[in-house]
Amino acid sequence: MKTKLISMLLACIMLMSLAACANDTDKPGSTPEESTKETDVQTTENDTTEEDTTEENTTEPTAELAFNEDLLSDIGLTYSELVEKRGEKVDAVRVSGGGIGFYFKNGYSGSYAWDIGDLDYGRELTREDGYPIPKDENGRLIAEKVQLPKQDIPCLSISWIDAKDVFCNTSFPFDITDIEKIEGVKDCIYAQEGLYLNYCSGFSYNDFRFIIEHNDKEKIDSDAKIDVYHSSVHE
Repeated sequence: MKTKLISMLLACIMLMSLAACANDTDKPGSTPEESTKETDVQTTENDTTEEDTTEENTTEPTAELAFNEDLLSDIGLTYSELVEKRGEKVDAVRVSGGGIGFYFKNGYSGSYAWDIGDLDYGRELTREDGYPIPKDENGRLIAEKVQLPKQDIPCLSISWIDAKDVFCNTSFPFDITDIEKIEGVKDCIYAQEGLYLNYCSGFSYNDFRFIIEHNDKEKIDSDAKIDVYHSSVHE
C-alpha cells in the first residue's frame, strides 16, 4: 500500500511539470523561431536603410563643360619656366603669323608660340639682318638648331591644340553653342569660313581669345583644332 501511494505521488508531480512546460511554450512570442524571425526582419530593415542612405549621400551633380585651366596657366610663362613645368623641347615648327612654336616633352598637344622677333639671336639685329631661321635644303625649319626665345619674353599663345586638351567635363561631339554656357565666355562668332578646316569659330574668355577650326558646322568634335591667345596679343 505504501509503495502504491508513492507511485501515485510521483505520477502527479510529473503531470504537473509537463503542464507547466506546456503553458510556457504556449505563451505568445516566446518561441525561439519567432524571436529569430523578428530579429532578422529588424536587421534587414536596418541594413536596407543604411544602404539607401549611403547611395543618397554619394550622389554627385554632373560636372558642367569647362576649360582646362592647367593649360591656360601655361600662357604667360617664359621659355625656362615652361621647360621646368613641361620638360625639354622636343620639336619646333613655324606657326601662323610667322612665329615659332615649340613642343615640350610633357606639354599639351599644341605648340607654344613666340613671335619671330622674340627669339634670342645672341645679338641685336638690324633691319637689314632680318630674322634668320635655320632651314634645310628644302626650306624646312631645322628644329634642333632654331633659336630659343629670350629668357624674359613670355609665351602668349598656344597653337593647334586638340579640342580634348582645351575642354573638360564633356564627351565629343558637343554642341558648339554649349560654350556660351561657361561663365565668362563672350563675343562668340560661329561657323565662318575656315582657313584649314571647314569652319572657323571664336570667342573670348577672361584674358584669352580662342579660335576654333572645326569640320562640323554645329558641333565641336575631337578633331577640332584650337589656337589660344592672351588678350594682349591683339591690343
